[in-house]
Amino acid sequence: MTATGAPPVRLLQRGFVAWLSAATVSATGDGVLFFALAWTASGLGPGTATAVLVAGLVPEVLLVLVGGAAADRWGVRRTVLLGSAAVVALTALALAALRLEAPLAPTLVVVSALLGVVFAFLQPAHGVLPRLFFAEEGLARGMALTGTVLSLARLVGPPLGAVVVAVLALEGALALDLVSCVGVLVVLLLVRPPYEPPRALATGSALAEVRRGLAAVRRLPGVLPLLGSLALVAGGLLPVLSLGIPLLARERGWQAHDAGVVEACWIAGTLVVGILVS
Repeated sequence: MTATGAPPVRLLQRGFVAWLSAATVSATGDGVLFFALAWTASGLGPGTATAVLVAGLVPEVLLVLVGGAAADRWGVRRTVLLGSAAVVALTALALAALRLEAPLAPTLVVVSALLGVVFAFLQPAHGVLPRLFFAEEGLARGMALTGTVLSLARLVGPPLGAVVVAVLALEGALALDLVSCVGVLVVLLLVRPPYEPPRALATGSALAEVRRGLAAVRRLPGVLPLLGSLALVAGGLLPVLSLGIPLLARERGWQAHDAGVVEACWIAGTLVVGILVS
């Protein structure tokens, strides 16, 4: 008598492994670049460091809902392709500006702002992309593996960014992020996820879709208090991590690798707590 049942879930399928490997390298490159931007800006004074931080956060906060609606219309894979291409173009232009000795403070503010706009469109699609590789029975394991691996990449980013900044300065961080995004582009051009849904038909403006989504959220019990709590935690935590640590390190005469280790420690703590909760 033979046992019957659903076929085993193939977690490490070739296309998924290729994408996850490229995404891991890209997440590490992003962590290196963000650390390099914060560290370089902190060397120009608290005002410049604050301007760089705000310039990156404001467009991402304002446009992230529009980015999610755009991913529904354009398709998740296409949105990640366009976003990765935009990061490649932006880092290349930033490298050219530094080589031409453009004023550093305005360059940092502009680069941070443009990255904020790009990531507002890239992050929602990037978070959904792993779902396109698995049917329902394998989705939980696939998402868990993706979250764990990308968390480890973010853990490596700050200390690696400190090393890159110490050896190759901001130009090295930009070049590393450029190469890592090229890897994602190449993989997504070669790999087509098996469960990519058709693009949603446009039935109105993107802002109308955002309003419908917000209305749906308001009707779900418990969601608004949860979002408010997250906003309070993020408002207290993110400025300390993105702005306070680099400025404190500069004030006390620490090296870049000291600030990188501090940032890596909070990510490690977040990862440990997440594992315990799960």
